[in-house]
Amino acid sequence: MISAIVLAARTSSKMGVKNKLLLPFKNNTFIEHVVSQLLQSKVDEIIVVLGHEKDKVKQLLTQKEVVFTVNTAYNSGMTPPIQMGIKATSKNTDGYLICLSDMPFLTTGDYNKILTSISGNKEIILPFFMTIKKGILFAFQRTLKRLF
Repeated sequence: MISAIVLAARTSSKMGVKNKLLLPFKNNTFIEHVVSQLLQSKVDEIIVVLGHEKDKVKQLLTQKEVVFTVNTAYNSGMTPPIQMGIKATSKNTDGYLICLSDMPFLTTGDYNKILTSISGNKEIILPFFMTIKKGILFAFQRTLKRLF
């Protein structure tokens, strides 16, 4: 079982006053599009870690088959929301796909390629895409859960 953890808690401070997760993208918003791509992928469970403007973000996803958890310390970096997401996953989870919610150009196919790699004998996958920084999206097996 692979669980996707969508980090959707930060403040989008580089955008000024706008929350980029709520910006329009392909007839949806960033967050809706990312979650839709994941729902079409081979992940078994999706955990969305909310924080800043949690009610607005959650409202957009209430009709989706996702689990919500809230990170109240959403300005504390990426480790706390990853930890919260891991805690919210099923006890049967064998691997984790960590996803940022503001990367709408990743496709279901991109996620599935990563999932195929993690289901093999690799403990951690750090893909590199020309359009994003290395390591922002990653997957790892349950054996590495202790690192978080």
